[in-house]
Amino acid sequence: MGDEIRSYVTRGVVLKCDCGSHTRCANLIKDHGWGIDIEETADPKKKMHPFLLDCDIVVGDENKDKMQQQNIAWFGVCKKNPENTEDILLKPDARLGEEKNVNGKKCKPVILEGWQNCKEKFVVKSLAGDGKPLTSESYLVCKYGGVISIYKSENNEDDNNFGFGYSGDLDA
Repeated sequence: MGDEIRSYVTRGVVLKCDCGSHTRCANLIKDHGWGIDIEETADPKKKMHPFLLDCDIVVGDENKDKMQQQNIAWFGVCKKNPENTEDILLKPDARLGEEKNVNGKKCKPVILEGWQNCKEKFVVKSLAGDGKPLTSESYLVCKYGGVISIYKSENNEDDNNFGFGYSGDLDA
């Protein structure tokens, strides 16, 4: 990474799989009690943006009752055609500037290893799980060949619309 400053990401950051047709927002099942306050609001619960850690790696369940129990959802249609999934037709992903519907095999991510490229020298200990902070350069690898990463739009103004970053030094 050299001298490049990485941002640390929070709940709601946009994720993109390079084999998937759609982006998804990262969820946080349990708050680790560590975040950043960046908004002016009277409601303290809406003010805190909790950081994501490398232990936040639960892939979504199709059952709608369990949707809140995931960190990572499916990414639309998979270019690698995962086994045992149904054919689907989806509207285009507006974040990606797509204009045509997509169809194919539904994505079902199977994560091979944990989050890579996290903040190595900093560990958050909490009742919700201990872990290293995710950065704007963190990624996951899927069994089907996809790389799931923090989505950076072509227009840098939109990079933090769905999650917030902190570019300060966590070693201090």
